[in-house]
Parts: sequence; C-alpha cells; structure tokens
Amino acid sequence: MLTHTLGCPRTFEFRREELRILRGAGSTDADADADSAGDDDVTDDDVTDDQVVESFLHEAIHPDGSLRQYLDCADVVAIVGNTLFAHGAVDARTAGFVPRDSTPFRNPDSKDPPARTCDDPSEWAREMNGYLRRGLDDFDSRPRWDAHRTTRGGEALLALQNRSAMWGRSVVSNCYGDGGCISTVHSGVRRDEALRRARETDDPSSFEGMCSDPADPSVARWLLGGGIRRVVVGHKPTGDCPAVLSASATGVEVVSGDTSFSDTEAEDNRGLALSVVEIVGENAWDNQLRVSGVLRDGTEHRSLFGRLHEGGVDDTAGDAGLGTQLPGGWWVKASTPPLYRLCRGMGRKVEYMSVHMMELDALRSPSTSLPN
Repeated sequence: MLTHTLGCPRTFEFRREELRILRGAGSTDADADADSAGDDDVTDDDVTDDQVVESFLHEAIHPDGSLRQYLDCADVVAIVGNTLFAHGAVDARTAGFVPRDSTPFRNPDSKDPPARTCDDPSEWAREMNGYLRRGLDDFDSRPRWDAHRTTRGGEALLALQNRSAMWGRSVVSNCYGDGGCISTVHSGVRRDEALRRARETDDPSSFEGMCSDPADPSVARWLLGGGIRRVVVGHKPTGDCPAVLSASATGVEVVSGDTSFSDTEAEDNRGLALSVVEIVGENAWDNQLRVSGVLRDGTEHRSLFGRLHEGGVDDTAGDAGLGTQLPGGWWVKASTPPLYRLCRGMGRKVEYMSVHMMELDALRSPSTSLPN
C-alpha cells in the first residue's frame, strides 16, 4: 500500500529507523560508531516488520496515537477571515455538498443524494466538520467490520476521501493542478471527457484523475457570496513552488501548495526546493498572499500577490503579473527579480523558463512567440 497506493516506497524503512531512535536503539551517528567499532548489536532486527506495522496501527487508531489525535483536532474545511482552507478542491461538485452520514465506502451504482446542500460557505464548513466528528464517534463505537463484512464504524470518512465513493464530490481528493500549473488546457479536456463518461456510463471511477477548474465562475460567485476571496489547498503536487490563480481571474485567489515532487531527479523528490506560504496584512479580512523560498535550482523567490479585502481586489498592492497565464500555456509562477519564473506542463511533465520582468507585457501579445 505504501508503495503502490500512497507513492512512498521508503516510508516503511523510515518508520523502522524512527522507532529505533525513539526506543534508544540507535541513531545515524550511533550506527556509524557501532559499525566502525565492529559492533553488530545495533541492527535493523532491533525493530521487526511486525513492530513497524503495529506502530502504524497504533498511531492511526489508538486514542493516544498521533494520527488519531490529529484527526480529533482537524477540520475538513477551515475558514479564517476571507480565506478557506481544504485539502483537495472546492469545485462545482464539492461546493456546498454535504454527504450522508451513512455513505458507504464502495463504488456506488448511482449518484447518492446529499444530506443537504449549503448556500453559504461558513454553513458548509460547519456541516462538513460535523460530518468528521460524527464519523470519528461512529468509529469509536464500532471500529471493526461486522460479521458479514458489509459495514464498519467510520466508513463514511473512508468514503469522504474517495472520489468514486463520493461520485466525484470529494473535497479531500478532488484537486487542482496539472503539469506544475494551477490549471492547463490538457486538464480541461480531460475533465470534460470524465464528466461526459460519468453521465453516459454511470461509472463512478470516471472521476479518477480529473482536475477541477480553479476559475469556475459559478464556484467563485458562491465563495464571494460568503465573503471568501481565497482558497488554499494541497493534495496534488504542483512543481517546485505553489501554483496560484490570481484573483484577477474571478475575484477568488486559488493557491495549491503541495510541492512534494519539486525535483524528481533528487533522491527525496524535493531536492533544494522549499516554499513558505504566508497570508499577511492588516487583518483576516484585508490581506495578501506571500510565497517565498528556494526553487529546485537553488534560485530564491519571493512573490507578493494582490491585496484582497472586503471591497475587492487591489492589484496595485502586489505584483499583478503573478498567477496569470501567457500564450503557449505558460504561467507566471514566481518572482525572482529581475526575472519571472514561468511554468507549463501536462500530467507529470513540468517545464520551466525565466523571462525578464520588463518583457512580461509584450509576452501577453498573441503575436509574441514563446518556446513551444
């Protein structure tokens, strides 16, 4: 599962190493000392495979486990001032949708009706977080499968993070981002094909691999109606720094901040890349997005986006070029004065190039050619 489902093939051994350190069995320095002294007492056998598996289970389901404690403190949707935080995507299928507490973890034969649909983002956040709380309580009351292995406590939470079980309405696993960018023409074509297939075949797996539209005007209107001017998510990797859709597109800024595959040539898939995402300003309702850090090639970046406030968007307070798209599929992704770092891609293929900041306006002209 770690290798093929979660894409982290080294996690099992990392966990074994961590357990050895936590138990005082050794550390990297201690191992080196032991090896140099010819001491064979400190080995991987100090922590068995079964013990590693048991540690994962303990952290996930025991009341004292770190993951369970995290879930007890977590929210599915969090709203702070004008900013909404979620894991996956707020799109035309997830916005306002509240699933039924009895939703099973399975591939449904048809689209289940919602428990309710919320017109207000704050009401939706409360309902989704209530869904989480009730799911955890359900798990506590019946943590194992029943005798027929047809249902178990907390099953609705398993369903929540699964696109098929949610019939494409998972705020956890729906996503923005394609080819290192917040959106691409390619992702739009695939989305249209997936939605058509779902309509024609009633196959819930049609939604797998589909990317949501961050510039959907209907979703933007719903968010703005509730005072939300920014959405911050993660879930899908977007290159060596966060991918952003400028609020100039719809009035809502969309930030996708997963950089876990910043540099696939590096041993850890991250390399030198590091980004910090901050929301800075007067208060929770009047603020700007600031993204800073180091790109995969070691270049420092620092991007300040437009000011979002109750009156709208003020691009004069930030860099209006950031988070916008140029001809040829290139996005203006990061500020590295005197240059902009551009990005384009498709699927897992990501390309980068840099252009001088003074050239940006000219590059927006359809007659100007960028590399294909």
